[in-house]
Amino acid sequence: MNKIALVLSCLFFGTLIFNACTDDTVEPPLVDCSTLENTYNGEVSSILNTSCNNCHTANSSAAPFALDTYLEYEVYLDNGVFFDEVLEVGGRMAAWGGMTEEEIEIVRCWYDQGYPEN
Repeated sequence: MNKIALVLSCLFFGTLIFNACTDDTVEPPLVDCSTLENTYNGEVSSILNTSCNNCHTANSSAAPFALDTYLEYEVYLDNGVFFDEVLEVGGRMAAWGGMTEEEIEIVRCWYDQGYPEN
């Protein structure tokens, strides 16, 4: 009986010690969305043009469609493909386009606010 009590006590205190060592620190956000000019023609177009237009342009055969204008982006914004390929964690287009975490967050702020053009 004493062995069982000892084992249970060790498990109990071990659990307490393990849980006490977790890090509950909250990281500040990379971007404060309230400070941005959250429009395509504001901060977003320069990020997307730099990241996406190496392949997604009318003059390139590297991608199956062009993303040269807001209207061309809007189709993929509306149907969810933009979110899945760019903003979803591990989105392959953001990585291929060389977008930084900060740039992704700026674009995410724009997307979350309804992706306004002007």
